[in-house]
Amino acid sequence: MNFMGVRVSYKNLPDSSITQKRTEYASEGTPTFSELYSPLGVGGHPDHLFVRDFALSIWKGMKGKTVMFFYEDLPYAARMKDLGATEKELAIEVGEICGRVEARCFPLTKNALRRKRFYSRLYLTQTDQSDLILSHARKVGEECGLEYAERFFVTT
Repeated sequence: MNFMGVRVSYKNLPDSSITQKRTEYASEGTPTFSELYSPLGVGGHPDHLFVRDFALSIWKGMKGKTVMFFYEDLPYAARMKDLGATEKELAIEVGEICGRVEARCFPLTKNALRRKRFYSRLYLTQTDQSDLILSHARKVGEECGLEYAERFFVTT
């Protein structure tokens, strides 16, 4: 939309405001967490990559004393032609920082999937991707021997 001269904002914050405003990273004074969650970076969205790099800097500041989880970026992951190869590459990339990363399946109940689809429609800068999210949850579920599931990656 930038090429058309359109600026997207929500609550007076422009889209990509994280990457434009924040440049510092976590330091030794980082608070401790038992778990950290981050996008994996599927699709290469700049905001998602920034959040991932920031989470990794927190993890490094904690000297790896926490479990790090990476989730599939939706709807980007659902649109990928060769998602497995892309996720393998990204797992290797983050693994160079935090060690081995392995894929796991997380079962989704019908109610959890319904809520996930509902909340996905609340992103004001996105179009309705709820059907794509449903088909992706079904596909991942089939791969994992479940009705519906989502895939995430965890440091081991």
